[in-house]
Amino acid sequence: MAASPQTSPAPVRAARRVKLSIGLTVNGAPAGEVTVDTDAAGDASVDTIQLLARLEKIVSPSILDKLKLRIANRPFAPVAELRSDDIPLIFDLAGLQLRLDLPVNARATNVISIQDRSSLGLAATADPSDFAAGATFTLSQRLQHSRGFGGIDRDPALLAVRGFANYGGKDGVYLTFLGGIRENNRIFRRGTTLFHDDVENAVRFSIGDLDPQTTGSYQVSSNLLGIGVERSYQDIQPYRNLRPAGRGGLTLERPSRVDVMVNGALYRTLTLPAGQYDLRDFPFLDGLNDVQLNVTDDSGRSETLNLSFFSDTLLLEQGVSMFSANIGQQQDSFSQFSSTRYRHSPMFSGYYVRGMTDWLTLGGSVQADRANALFTGQAVVGTPFGVFGVEGALDRSDVEKLQYSALISYRLNSVSSTGRQNLLAVDCVTRSAAFSPMTFSDDRPNTYRYEINGRYQRALSEKLYATVGAGYSKGRDPFGDLTTASAGLSRSFGRISTSGTYSYRKDDRGTDHRVSLSLNIPLGRNQSVRTNYNSERNRVAADYSLIGYEGLGQTSAEASVYREDGGRGANVVVEHYFNRFRASVVHDYQSIDGQKTQTSDIQLSFGIGYSDDRLALGRDADRGFTIVAGHPTLKGAQVEVSSRYSLGPAARTGALGPALVPVQRGYQPDVLEVKVANLPPGYDIGAGRIDILPGAASGYLWEIGSAASHTLIASLVDGKGAPIPYVAGLLTPVSGKGEAIQFFTNRTGRLVAQKLAPGSYSLRPAGAAAPIATVTVAEDAASIVNAGTIVVKDYQP
Repeated sequence: MAASPQTSPAPVRAARRVKLSIGLTVNGAPAGEVTVDTDAAGDASVDTIQLLARLEKIVSPSILDKLKLRIANRPFAPVAELRSDDIPLIFDLAGLQLRLDLPVNARATNVISIQDRSSLGLAATADPSDFAAGATFTLSQRLQHSRGFGGIDRDPALLAVRGFANYGGKDGVYLTFLGGIRENNRIFRRGTTLFHDDVENAVRFSIGDLDPQTTGSYQVSSNLLGIGVERSYQDIQPYRNLRPAGRGGLTLERPSRVDVMVNGALYRTLTLPAGQYDLRDFPFLDGLNDVQLNVTDDSGRSETLNLSFFSDTLLLEQGVSMFSANIGQQQDSFSQFSSTRYRHSPMFSGYYVRGMTDWLTLGGSVQADRANALFTGQAVVGTPFGVFGVEGALDRSDVEKLQYSALISYRLNSVSSTGRQNLLAVDCVTRSAAFSPMTFSDDRPNTYRYEINGRYQRALSEKLYATVGAGYSKGRDPFGDLTTASAGLSRSFGRISTSGTYSYRKDDRGTDHRVSLSLNIPLGRNQSVRTNYNSERNRVAADYSLIGYEGLGQTSAEASVYREDGGRGANVVVEHYFNRFRASVVHDYQSIDGQKTQTSDIQLSFGIGYSDDRLALGRDADRGFTIVAGHPTLKGAQVEVSSRYSLGPAARTGALGPALVPVQRGYQPDVLEVKVANLPPGYDIGAGRIDILPGAASGYLWEIGSAASHTLIASLVDGKGAPIPYVAGLLTPVSGKGEAIQFFTNRTGRLVAQKLAPGSYSLRPAGAAAPIATVTVAEDAASIVNAGTIVVKDYQP
């Protein structure tokens, strides 16, 4: 590192005014950067366009209008002239900061969600690549043990490929596919779909192999080859609460803790700064809810606000609609890994549901092909006494007369004093003899003319829970009537829980009584053991579960054994997550009435992702991924990546190149953080964190570190050795390539500049006619570069 004065620099006069980019804080919280024009005495003017942009969502509109009047369309305005009781703006020269401490009445109303919608609380998210593609390859092998483990028959091996391609990022188009090849060279195609998502409106436009959404109790799930459009909140806006939203206002004069009580039970605790709030999207329980806000400020003063909000899971928020419309060739039945086949007859499947008010939702659906048609209608009504639902269906067929069915339902939910949910549910349904939506009844009538079923769940105490149920079905000749009843109790003893149930059934074949008992014992954070007894065939079973959370080096496992009258069996599933692949083994053993069968399934999966001209190998890449690569300046140091969904590290770089971190689900936020082993001393990798909000299947590239990772420090003094304080300027690359770097000196003349790449830079204070020195950052320089003392002989204060 070298610092050399210029041969004949022009005399440098201390610029009376310099422009600096400094931080703006509002009530102590960062609010972005603004540009100020200041002098050494602290007389500052601020860039008014930047200031208004930073304050637009923080300051109330009326106060913001007053500020605009003071600005009077000036591009820069003195801070002193903008200051008022409502806008107490202060320029801190020593800290190089612009501070604003807003009173409560000057703050904008904030919209907050009591539901934890983490996607809305993310920092600025990174943009996915304009083009990305990924695929997961799964090699499967099944073994049949015909004579214990002595004789093994091997099925043909299978290589399945599931993947995606995305062009244009989240606003672009997606292609998803599933296919593969068997060991006998038989290639198969399971599904291929091209689609585009309108993210703002949660609408998906698709062509190819479709799996249409259905609604209500009667629509039939059908796979099609065709075109479709759907409003898919669960896929595109999974964080959204579609139920009627709570409405209420809250003003906090001091920082406070707000306990949200729903029907007497604590739902959530919020820690909020002083301000005005509009509370929205309460994901409350069904029926009429009593809401109480217990507010405790930082001085210990408590206050209670009572509200009432109506909400129900079957109801949509007023104005919210859900729909689906799809047409194409209906898919025939298929096995899991055989080519998809289609019928010659086209089919339409669609529905529309809309929240008319917060207490009324209406909807209907249509499904039709050449031989069958199904028409349904539904209505859901919310009342203070519970929620009532009515649904009807008409089934038309070329070979049968018009058939019908109707369903009436009732739900009443409440919360006990212990926070447990109480539920009363009643369903009544009737069907005509040949009602069989979209299929031919084959002259086999529906067994029952009508059915009535009810269930009631209640918390008897903090640790004791009871459930009772009953049902009656009126038989249609030649079938008899059916009567059922059941009762159950569950009890917790610390972390251990136990339950027991009794069930009764009576029909024309006789009367049946059954008893079931179970015991669940947690063994740790992610392990548990469960035992169960069922009087039917005197079955006794024991299960073990280990959850691995798909983290690097973790193992998931499940094991179960059982014994019953006439048989016994065991099943074991083990899956391990390596850095570049995952492997699983499933073994099943059954012995029923002397007939023994054993099968073993072995799978090995790995993924390959492509994003921004980089390839990476990892466990899974078909749902989307982030490629994490270290910059060459890290000199091969290992980068370990953690995800909010992984229990520990998710992936790491290594001899096979960058790390590949799978996306867990589209349109769900994630936070990735890195740790770098043996990081060069003083090397600044930046935040070491990236926030992502992927689309349906997105690819990201995140490079850790950069060439511009050096920090320059120096001391700026005049010809007499006195420090030169509060001078700002630029370090400009001598090569002419790259951006200039801003520097400033503090009151002791200490100069600091960050994020410099190797090379030579000319150092010129603001207002100087020419550079005063040249500094050089060598290729092999340390991360912190000390330029020593730079003397400005002709400095004039």
